[in-house]
Amino acid sequence: MVLRYDSKKLSGAVFLVTAFILSMMSAMLLTVWLVGITVFYIATDKVRGALKALVLIQVRSLLGVSVSVSINAASILKWIVLFALSLYILFSCYSKTVVNLNKLLLLLLIFCVYISFTALFVSSYPIVVIAKVVSYSIPFAAILCGVHYHSDFDWIGYFNKTLGFVLFGGSVLLGSSKGYLVNGHAFQGALNHPNMYGIMLAVFLAGYLYCRKNSIKVLDYFVIIFILFLIFQTESRTGFISAVTVLSVHFLFSKINTAFKVIIVIFGLAFLLISFELPFFDNFTDFIYKGQDDIWYSRSELLDRNLDRFYNNFLFGTGFNVPYIEGFQSFEFSFDKIVENGNFITAILGDIGIVGAFIFVMIYGNILKSGDKRNLALFIVPFMISMGEMVFFSSNNCALVLYFYFAVYFRDSSNSIKQSNNN
Repeated sequence: MVLRYDSKKLSGAVFLVTAFILSMMSAMLLTVWLVGITVFYIATDKVRGALKALVLIQVRSLLGVSVSVSINAASILKWIVLFALSLYILFSCYSKTVVNLNKLLLLLLIFCVYISFTALFVSSYPIVVIAKVVSYSIPFAAILCGVHYHSDFDWIGYFNKTLGFVLFGGSVLLGSSKGYLVNGHAFQGALNHPNMYGIMLAVFLAGYLYCRKNSIKVLDYFVIIFILFLIFQTESRTGFISAVTVLSVHFLFSKINTAFKVIIVIFGLAFLLISFELPFFDNFTDFIYKGQDDIWYSRSELLDRNLDRFYNNFLFGTGFNVPYIEGFQSFEFSFDKIVENGNFITAILGDIGIVGAFIFVMIYGNILKSGDKRNLALFIVPFMISMGEMVFFSSNNCALVLYFYFAVYFRDSSNSIKQSNNN
């Protein structure tokens, strides 16, 4: 019986990996794959299958043109599939999870109504804003409900196995021109950009530590070091700072003995002091400053533009993730008008103003308050990576990954852990 079950499981894994690889070869096979996995997963595993399909589509979207056909070859179909899966999840399990999520979902609804309504008056492209709000809120709500509905499933483990296949599989391209930008600098592996590879490695690290929150073995330390090494090769400052923050937060809130924590901190500080005298420190400084005198040089124009939009309308903002042209308004719709304004804090203020930012803080403050602080890295890493690469609201990019992290953090509340222990 056990052997037969394992055989079926192995056959299913081989089938899915083969289908995934075939989707990389042509636009036609990509189209077949998008429709095929949607039908296959819903037919065989219902809500849980729909969530698995979202994970696979998200990971597939990260692949670069050097190793596969771009997901943009079927971008419209991808949007349709994402929303079909999200709506299926919501209609299937909303009524069974709303009791525990009603406050959070109500805040999300208020946030979306606020942004959509104010966009009619302050945004240059209000229809695009409304579309962007829908593309953010529907998948987010679906993942919150779906993860809560299937709370017994290891969603972070499933996601990390899938993402790890791409991240570490792409590491074989180290030294190959296919794994780097055209100029030969910044390693991107199998992904579409070095910065994306860097932040996804940081996200993977947060999930990896979550799956090993009870104990870390010697092999895990080598994996962590290898992840940091790969991030350093990407030249992604956001990825590196996010990874260090994830490690620090996990370390502080872990079950490690306090005395052992003190010893590690002492050794860590000693290592930093020694590093100042080593050639490594010069390389690290170049990595952080990227050859400029000002660490914010590459982002200064973007930050100034976001702040200008905030000063223009500090209460209501100037439009959610769309360009702003003072005195101009158009009700046309175009995917080209959707932009990611970079740097999470200034983008939020420029996009939705103080009022919108307040509602936003209420939503994620509710998530923060409800979750188990031992898993705080899951909550923090989405914000950290968005400080440099504003992907927080982009379900067409990698935001679905972040929504899974929020959903799992919210699900694993301290109260539920206490109740399960009492039982």
